[in-house]
Amino acid sequence: MAYGTLPGSVLIQAVTLTRPVHSYASGTKQPIVTETLQATGIRTRIEPLSGRLQETVLGRIPSATHRLFTNRLDVRANDLITEETSGQTYVVHEVSNFFGHHIEAILEAKND
Repeated sequence: MAYGTLPGSVLIQAVTLTRPVHSYASGTKQPIVTETLQATGIRTRIEPLSGRLQETVLGRIPSATHRLFTNRLDVRANDLITEETSGQTYVVHEVSNFFGHHIEAILEAKND
């Protein structure tokens, strides 16, 4: 696994990376999604991009978008990123690999 060269002084948050794995219940076609731990203690920087209220049949739901910076190069869309200090979980939507130097990803805050 390759790592880029963002300086450690800008990577101020530690996160846990989990990846959803899709399978089926034994003997059925009922889908099962389990989260598989990929790594803990990944150094990142998470910055807010936007916040908005989504109108739904249940009322207004807050939604927030963030940008993630990291040297870890195996982050993928649909991965889950959990900030270790706050416990906030994000879903990775878009990933940009800057020529093996570092990763930037668009995250959506998950409201559980």
